[in-house]
Amino acid sequence: MTMPNPSMSRNTVRTTGNSDGCFIGVYGEVYHFMPMKRLAAAAFVLSAFLPALPAAAGECWSEPYHEASGSATIRSAVFMHDGPCQENTSVLATAPTGASVNVLAEDHEWYLIRLDNGATGWVWHTFLNLGAISLSDSDRATVESKFPPTGATVSAPAPTTSTTSTTSTTSSSSLLSRVTGHILLQVEQHGEAWYVDPLTSARYYMKDGPTAYEMMRTFGLGVTEGDYAKIATGNADLKSRLKGRIVLRVQLHGEAYYLHPDGSVYYLKDGPAAYEVMRAHSLGITDADLAKIASKTLILKPVSASTSTSTPSSSSSSSSSFSTIRISDSQEGTIPSNIDVIDLNRYWISKINALRAERGLRQLALDQRFVDTASEWAGYMGVNDDLTHERPDGKTMHQWIDAKGLDFTERYSLPDGWTSNYFTENISWDFTDDSMDGARQALDNTLAFYLGEAASNGPHYRTVYHPDWNAVGVGFHFAPTDDGYKMVMAFHYGSLER
Repeated sequence: MTMPNPSMSRNTVRTTGNSDGCFIGVYGEVYHFMPMKRLAAAAFVLSAFLPALPAAAGECWSEPYHEASGSATIRSAVFMHDGPCQENTSVLATAPTGASVNVLAEDHEWYLIRLDNGATGWVWHTFLNLGAISLSDSDRATVESKFPPTGATVSAPAPTTSTTSTTSTTSSSSLLSRVTGHILLQVEQHGEAWYVDPLTSARYYMKDGPTAYEMMRTFGLGVTEGDYAKIATGNADLKSRLKGRIVLRVQLHGEAYYLHPDGSVYYLKDGPAAYEVMRAHSLGITDADLAKIASKTLILKPVSASTSTSTPSSSSSSSSSFSTIRISDSQEGTIPSNIDVIDLNRYWISKINALRAERGLRQLALDQRFVDTASEWAGYMGVNDDLTHERPDGKTMHQWIDAKGLDFTERYSLPDGWTSNYFTENISWDFTDDSMDGARQALDNTLAFYLGEAASNGPHYRTVYHPDWNAVGVGFHFAPTDDGYKMVMAFHYGSLER
């Protein structure tokens, strides 16, 4: 089976130049962009906001294990595995979006969690919002003895944070078995569309595109790239288990797909596209039959300025910090004679702060500490010609930054602290000539790519608007080419004590 290709629906970064197209690759996907006016863009952009693939099979079940004490909430509905690995493990249960879980153990960023119903299994860390977790050294045998994975897939309650019940009628089990996972159209009225959620067996009114987008966020089941590959190749067992569900590629950019109960798979580019696609593949239903299915209402969650932790008036702090910024001692290689990397930092923060001001989010300060760490990592990538978040000593990105001894704000100490993440890293590269215009264009291309993820609320897009950040720094490396430079960029964001 050929999966729908989201690349064909991406917006162009720039429309000037000749007719020869160029491509940007992200985790093996190909996105077609119009060319730059001077050089063919070849940017490659990654994010560690949601880290890359979990450990490969050869790295799974690696010592040391840790026993854990703490809690977490499920960011996106996810399969619970019987071992800390994507490959060669079985799915025991589904952890629903928004569920509160106990954290029992950890193995190389896989977490063993327990649901309220007792189901216990391993989940990759990107699917969790972790609370305060304490870890103690242990080993595989001890963890497996004390906390054996268990539990069959269970029906999840409706997400309490986003739905409220409006009516409750006696549902016909035979009717539900035929319509679960389908979009139903009220053919005796005006063609109103309803989605029957396979987990709750309730119907939700799909009023329009924004409602369809909220359904993608609320009911979407996060899947790893390993499971997505199985769906793409037509794995009958997995598709049968997920029929009628909306799945999200959370290890990429959150692309959404509707797995129709008939086995077809449809790419949902955004809310309006989801609305049209799902209506186009619906079933007609009479008012009498519709009344047999319990109805619930989905509450839209618009972005609100009330989520702000500061006001745009604090932008003076970012401006005043410019005078203290210098070229980092960690800068690798030679900077082209006509390019000013400090001015490029100023250019980037002015763009980001303008976007954040529109939403009432706190303004970022340009911080030398992040300029230093970003310069160090950009230099490593440039020297080794390896665009990666993987540190050579095996540390994760957060372990690497923790070793730098930076003073981060205290979690939950609002309005100045952070709530869900204290640091993240984006990386990118593009071509430029020896001019500030060329270098700024490379930054513009990167930002355009990030903002292009708005419809799917992708990880780079979330980084731009993340409320926890108060500081940013950008690092660069320039490698000479035949007609210019390959410009490698690292962007470090976080919540620093200032």
